[in-house]
Amino acid sequence: DATEIKALLAVPEGAYIGGLLLSFSGNDDYTCAYVKTGGAISVNRRIDGGWKVLFSGSAPAPADPKCYQLSATRGEKGVTFRVEGTDFGPFDLPGRKLGLCLENCTLSFRDVSWK
Repeated sequence: DATEIKALLAVPEGAYIGGLLLSFSGNDDYTCAYVKTGGAISVNRRIDGGWKVLFSGSAPAPADPKCYQLSATRGEKGVTFRVEGTDFGPFDLPGRKLGLCLENCTLSFRDVSWK
């Protein structure tokens, strides 16, 4: 179980979708917070055999154009996803798991730490 994860997401050449796993209760109940090509972000929960979009918006521009600073913190009100110091959430999510995630691409994460 974790209360915080931090990572740097290296921005690759070409299309990408990747970020942090905000919750995991099983193969049919988990939540991913993604940064996508062009700086879009979304928080998507897999539940009841489908996807529910909890949030969709734009990420702040990265301080270093080659990577995004990402973190997720579990608090009393839920899980907060942070991109480049800007908070999104909190989201009321089950489970105590945090991790890395990506969708149909190859990504590099650096300086990963958990608490």
